[in-house]
Amino acid sequence: MRPVTVCQVCAVEFTYRQFMAPLAQALHQQGYQVHAAFTPEHPRQDQEGVDLGPVRHHPVAIARSASPVALARSTWQLYRLFRRQRFTVVHVHTPVAAIAARLAALLARTPVVIYTAHGFYFHDGMAAPVRWLHIASEWVLAQLTTLLLTQSAEDAELARRLRFRPASRIRAIGNGVEA
Repeated sequence: MRPVTVCQVCAVEFTYRQFMAPLAQALHQQGYQVHAAFTPEHPRQDQEGVDLGPVRHHPVAIARSASPVALARSTWQLYRLFRRQRFTVVHVHTPVAAIAARLAALLARTPVVIYTAHGFYFHDGMAAPVRWLHIASEWVLAQLTTLLLTQSAEDAELARRLRFRPASRIRAIGNGVEA
């Protein structure tokens, strides 16, 4: 039987190293094959397999804005990576990377897609039409998501109220800080 392979996806290396590396290490210690996809900080890291300990890095230029052209490029690069590696799980973080990776995972037919929302982009202070556009976009993308994790109980409740996913597919996991 093929081992479970997990690809952690975020926009930039800083986010990976500061927030996701401990999760990747823990997954590796539990026996998963762990990969990471993000935009590297330095040109020397623009090659496959840069050493991140037990995690294999795949450099992908992930857009930092919702520019349709940049988003399409990021989605295409991620799709090619996902098809080539045939990951069992794609776990996405950061807003724009989450858009591109969920679309790419759909196209690549990745069996499990997890999105950790580190806070939703929309908020009460936005103009209503803009806010509802973001909510609608998040709802559509949530349909491509097997499991939606949130950093706060409030965001999990909001996701349930807006019916992003069935309640059983939404979980608040906290942020690792003792309350």
